Amino acid sequence: MHSSLLKPLFLVTEGQLDAPIICSLINTDKRKVYMIVAGGYQNIASALRTQYLMYGDEYYYIAVFDSDSNDESVRMERISMVKYLSGADFHSSNIGVFCFRETLEKELGLPKLSKADKTAIIEVLKTRKSEMQKCKTIIEIQKFINQLR
Repeated sequence: MHSSLLKPLFLVTEGQLDAPIICSLINTDKRKVYMIVAGGYQNIASALRTQYLMYGDEYYYIAVFDSDSNDESVRMERISMVKYLSGADFHSSNIGVFCFRETLEKELGLPKLSKADKTAIIEVLKTRKSEMQKCKTIIEIQKFINQLR
């Protein structure tokens, strides 16, 4: 399908660098991707719900955030809470909700870099992209994208 005919995608993340990092690791099938920075976990569901209320089924939506815990039950609870508060359970073919194990940086194995040092982050992504694409959360996000029409 021609990329201009593909439904665009909203990517809702906690922080400003999260969306570009995630976008560099996934294949969006040349879909247009709009990045929304929620400003923290506490705002993810609200940002996701607001975008869906404004644009409905004209777009696909992906929310990605950190669990901030190595406890799997905490991660699953965070996913459930965002799905419930955003209404994602009612629109599961259009809305994907994903949570990194601990943090994006830890799951992807990013070295301790200042988020202000974008050049260093880009270099790490270039050299370790294929390794990072094998992380569980990235695989889950890609699987969701692959089933989109």
